[in-house]
Amino acid sequence: MRVSEDASPSLAESLLYKLSYYRFGGMQSEFGKPAGYDRVRQEVVGKKDIELKYLEEAYTTERWLVRIYKVKKDVGLQL
Repeated sequence: MRVSEDASPSLAESLLYKLSYYRFGGMQSEFGKPAGYDRVRQEVVGKKDIELKYLEEAYTTERWLVRIYKVKKDVGLQL
């Protein structure tokens, strides 16, 4: 699965991708590599400016292995 700029549009717009790489684009994970470099996939993530509309980050561990999100309270949902 490609997470770089070559990622499919459906992947780049998916909730899983957005939650996984939220705030990751500004993080330097390895010395000598650019910000947003995914060490497992050995490529720079394609979308670095992810904004969450209905969720907000509640907790992230130091090494980013566990990330917890909660629904924003101030979002007016239109049904």
